[in-house]
Amino acid sequence: MIDEDFYKNKSILVTGGDGFIGSHLVKRLVEIGSKVIVLTHSKNLLFLDKIKNKLEKIICCDITKKEDVKKINDNMNIIFHLAADISVSNSIKNPEKTRITNVIGTKNILDLAVEKKVKKFVYVSTSAVYDWSNHLINEKSEIKPSNPYGKTKLEGENLCLEYKKKFAINVAIPRLFNVYGVGQQNDSVASFTKKALNNENIAVEGEGNQKRDFINVKDVVSALLLMGSGKLTDNPIINFGTGIGTEIIALAEKIIKISNSSSKIIHTKARKNDGSSVCDYSKAKKLFKWEPKIMINDGLEEMIQWAKGGYHNE
Repeated sequence: MIDEDFYKNKSILVTGGDGFIGSHLVKRLVEIGSKVIVLTHSKNLLFLDKIKNKLEKIICCDITKKEDVKKINDNMNIIFHLAADISVSNSIKNPEKTRITNVIGTKNILDLAVEKKVKKFVYVSTSAVYDWSNHLINEKSEIKPSNPYGKTKLEGENLCLEYKKKFAINVAIPRLFNVYGVGQQNDSVASFTKKALNNENIAVEGEGNQKRDFINVKDVVSALLLMGSGKLTDNPIINFGTGIGTEIIALAEKIIKISNSSSKIIHTKARKNDGSSVCDYSKAKKLFKWEPKIMINDGLEEMIQWAKGGYHNE
């Protein structure tokens, strides 16, 4: 259960607050009475346009430039750090650029947190730090990121733990599984949806029997708010997913059916080392009584209805 009173009138910085997950978090924080400062790399606040006059402040800043981050002079109680290069393909093409954003950028925001004596630093991480597995993945599962994106997010986690030990920062590290929902522009759900609505072929790698755990962005926002307000154990890393694996081929079939599309599924060459990843969220359930509320079919229905109105109608 989220203590909304906890967030009322608190000054909260959300880095990447104009992104897919960040914008949903910002809107919820505004609704419950927080004073929200959005740090963005872009001047085009596509998903926050309707509420930008309700924001405490908008800071346009490159988190990789320490001198720019040091100019931020606002006081803040909590930082939600979502700003990152999240593209796996980009990380493979240009791993150093991804590392600069995801590691150096995170260090700069951590330094800001130390300077401003923030009460809580929430570093939004990813299930990409784990190895693939045919079993449910818990926080003690093997750490073996398969791409530079996952490696840089793991480096960011380790920085947070280092700062926790060195500066006594109260950090929280949610590891999110595959997030989808209204407003998403990239990743498999958004890609398949766009193809289906245009009645184009949907490409599935290999047989498509690799499983993913798709969690709706609304459930993720609830998870982040719990992480920002709740008391954590000495190990602040917590998984958030649904515990249900959906095969990629089944995802494509669901989207085609729900959107009443004439798209066909075509199979392309499978990537190496591309296995399954499904969440064990029992730690989140034990600590916070957290449970995902939105099942995949309902979430896809909502997303497809939104997408039918155009991908810029949020």
